[in-house]
Order: sequence, then structure tokens, then C-alpha cells
Amino acid sequence: MPHPRSSSPSSPSSSSSSLLHVQFPQVPPALLSNLNRQRLQGQLCDVSIRLQGREFRAHRAVLAASSPFFHDQLLLKKLDCIELPSVMDPAAFGLVLGCAYTGRLSMEPADVVNFLTVGSVLQMWHIVDKCAELLRERRGAASSSSSSSSSTTSSSSSSSSSSSSSSAQPKAPQPGGDLKVCEEEEEDEDEEEPPQKRWVLVKREWLQEDLVLTCEEEEEEEGNRGNCARNRGNCERNRGNCARNRGNCEQNRREFAPKREDFGQNWRESARNRGGLDQNRQNRGDFNQNRQNFTRK
Repeated sequence: MPHPRSSSPSSPSSSSSSLLHVQFPQVPPALLSNLNRQRLQGQLCDVSIRLQGREFRAHRAVLAASSPFFHDQLLLKKLDCIELPSVMDPAAFGLVLGCAYTGRLSMEPADVVNFLTVGSVLQMWHIVDKCAELLRERRGAASSSSSSSSSTTSSSSSSSSSSSSSSAQPKAPQPGGDLKVCEEEEEDEDEEEPPQKRWVLVKREWLQEDLVLTCEEEEEEEGNRGNCARNRGNCERNRGNCARNRGNCEQNRREFAPKREDFGQNWRESARNRGGLDQNRQNRGDFNQNRQNFTRK
């Protein structure tokens, strides 16, 4: 008799090779763009953010995915309204909130520190790193401009000193001329040579040095402000960690409560059983006494 053929199953490699993989690269940006349009129109927003009296509407999923600060606030505390600290600028926060949807951020050079503060509080470290890089670039440009201005001031002072020394040399009298007239011209030239030019140059140099010192103070102030913003962000991060630990403690307490009730119930049952055991011992003692009395009789 002919044997029936066994149908062998297809191998996984052949099935995986037969799959068709299709990618749509335009879907993620289009999705974020539609979410941002819904945010601007106030549609399907499920959380509100308050900052210095202003209210911003947004989506929980986008906030939790873009900021660890919002992730802790929304998952651990489960809030419908989040109150942000007043150290942040509302305008800068609004642009950062739009950046979470679009990935683009536009700022004025004078507002870099405000965006650094917002990024530090929200723990959006890509914004913090970019703002710190912009501040370093501004500091380098300011130092190069101050060095070039100081070099131009020194060259102008040297040229003025050379011109003053050349003007201080007396003119030789022309042959055939009057000696008295030449002497009067020399006296007039000596009188016309005021030391005021040198004082003006010295004053300009001091003004330039004052300008450089002011720029250095502004740079130090910006650096200190950036450090303060970074420290403030670290404090907010520690506060988020404390909130997370508090949530874990509450969860452990809730899990321990039924176990404690079970332990109390078991303890009461064991106490009841211990009472029954004592009663049985007492009954056995009475039985032994009755048996002794019966044997005597």
C-alpha cells in the first residue's frame, strides 16, 4: 500500500522572509502636528497646567513622554491640574510646551536663561544642554570683542603719543627770516600744545576698561544664574524622587494592611484555641479526680 505523505510545517525563517515590511516616515511628524493642533484648539486635552495665574491645556501622554517631571506628577499623584513653581517665565514655558509637540524652539538671546530655568525644572536635559551651549558661545564672543577693542585702544594711544612727540619738536627757522618771529612761533606752538589730548586718551582707556569689567560681571552673573537654575532643577528632581518614594511607601502600606488584618485574625483564632486547650486540660483533671473517687468506692 502506498504510504500517505506527511505535510511538513513551514519553517519560521521561510515565514519571516515572506513578510513585507513597510514604513511610513511621515506618520510620526504628522501625528505630533495633529496633537499640537488639538492642543492649540483645546480639543481632547486631559490635563491643565497653571503657572503664575495662566493656564495651559495639554495631553497627558505627550507630557509624560517628554518630561520626567511631568511623568512623576501624572503617574504617581494622578493629578488633573498641575501647579508649577513661579520661578519659571510663562512665555518661555509656553514655547517649551510647544517644543514638546513640534521639536522646534525659537528664543531671543536675552531669554536664554529663562529657557534654561524651564528646562531645568521640567528635567528636559536636551533644552538645558542647548541653552548652556548658547551661553558659552555668547561668553566667547564677548571675550573676543573685548580683546579686539582693547587692542584698538592701545594702537590709538600709541599713534596719539607719536603724533604728540612729533608736534613737540621745534621748527627750524628759515634762512633770511626774523629770529624773533621764529621764537614767537615756537612759544605759540608750546602754548598750543595742551596736555589735554593725553588726558582724553587716558579717559577713553579707563572707559574701555570699565566696559570690559562690566561685560565680565554680566557674564559672571549669567553663569551664576545658570548655576542657580541647574540647582533649582536638581531640587525639583529630588522632590520628584521623594514623591515617588512616598507613593511606594503608600503602596506598601496598603499591601501590608490586609496582611496585618490576617495576622490579627490568626492571633485571635490561636487565642481561642488556647482557651479551648486549657478547658480540655481542666476537664481531663476533673475526669481523673472522678475516676480516683470511683475506684475508692
